[in-house]
Formats: sequence, C-alpha cells, structure tokens
Amino acid sequence: MSGEIKKRYYKYGDYIFRQGDTSDDIYFIRNGRVKLFVSDETGEVINEKIVYPEMVFGEMDFIMERKRNVSAIAIDEVEVDYLDPRSFSSLYELAMGRMLKPIIQNLASRLRFLESNYKVLPNPNDDLTAECEDYMFQLIPITSKAKFALNGHDNYYFSKIPFNIGRFSGRRSDHLFYNNDLYLQDTQPYNISLSHLSIIQMDDEIAIIDNGSSFGFYINGINIGASQSNSYFKKIKEGENIIILGKKNSELEFKLYMTRKK
Repeated sequence: MSGEIKKRYYKYGDYIFRQGDTSDDIYFIRNGRVKLFVSDETGEVINEKIVYPEMVFGEMDFIMERKRNVSAIAIDEVEVDYLDPRSFSSLYELAMGRMLKPIIQNLASRLRFLESNYKVLPNPNDDLTAECEDYMFQLIPITSKAKFALNGHDNYYFSKIPFNIGRFSGRRSDHLFYNNDLYLQDTQPYNISLSHLSIIQMDDEIAIIDNGSSFGFYINGINIGASQSNSYFKKIKEGENIIILGKKNSELEFKLYMTRKK
C-alpha cells in the first residue's frame, strides 16, 4: 500500500482544504503544524484545534461520507503524507487485511453512530448481533423507485438486531468501511448514504437511528437525522410504519412492519 501514499508540502498560510470542500483524502503530518478550525456563516472562527507531527486528520469526513466540516491551514512549513482512502482496497489482497476488515468496519460503524447521535441517544444494546427474540420485520416498497432500491423484490424479511441499511457501491474499497445487512440501489444524485440507518434494540423497545446519512429519513412523517432535524432516532411502533429515505420527495418510500413473534 506504500505506493499509494504521496507527499505534499505547504507553506505557512496555505489551505490544505476548506470547510465545505468535497475532498476526502486522509493526511498524516510528517513535519510542521496544521490548524483545524470551524467558521460560522459570518466567517468568524468558533472552534479550532492544532494538530502536530505524527497525527492524522481528515479521516472522519471520509468515514462520515460528508463534505469537509472544518478548514485546515498550515501554520508552519508543513510536510504531509496523504492517502486516497480507496487505496485501502489493496488490503483485501493480504491475509492480514482480511482479518482487519471486520474490525475496521465495526470501528467505522461505531464512529458514525457516536458522531451522529451522542447528544441525544440513550445507550443501545448493540454490543452483539443476535436474533430479535420478540419481533419480526418486513420491508415493503410502496413506489417503483423503492422497489428498484430493494433490488426488484416485493418484500424483505429480517429479524436480526442490530440491522444496518445503506447504499450499494460497486467500489470494492467502500466495503472496507461500510458493513450493511441490506444494500439498497440508488442513482445519482444519491438520497441513500453508504451507511444510512440502523434498527436497534434499546432496553425493551426497538428504535430506528440515523447513521450520519447525508439527508436522513422520515418515519411516520417525522424527519430524522437531516441537518435541519434535531432528532436522530425514533422508537418504532408495532404494526405498520412508513419510511422515506433521503429527502421527502425522493420517492424512496417503504412500509416497515414490526410484528410480534408468536
């Protein structure tokens, strides 16, 4: 993988990337210091952090599948190694890489969970994947676009908890960071994120949570996870629930039935 790592040099005051950029390279500082900072809509700096040699930055924007949420500026003469994270696909060719893959996927999933939900979400019982003892779930597409997303199927049954849903990607490297139980099809501009939502057990109830998706989702008319929403999870009611993935006009509309096992 060393052949994929490249070097860059920055002078004092050079921007490495700016808040809102779509780049997703990961950086490792060899020499110098870099300031990471967040600005409000007026341009005033509201938070900042200095990163030093031997430190990594930029990785969370790739894991969270988002635009840069900070700016990075050199405050010394800076030398960095940078890596296109898709280069991690070369790990698949190694025996050690196959062992590391589930560990990296699990860590990335937990990071997305914490980043998206730490302010409002109670602790989920998601340490282990297991069969849900009390409920069976059925996902039914309502629209033709939803049926396309569900790979042409009329319904999908599951009872595993937690259950992770995200967008299918043909890029092999994406599967290093995203481990879904159900991969949905989508076309550009995407409404479904690579890691979109999860169904989890919280105490004695079942909830649906956003995993840091770009546009969130709607459940029974309530907006969950989008930037304008203050909600990141919703408890699922027994019986029929209506779910729209992404924007409200996305046409990715499904019925989710939660029925008690007999």
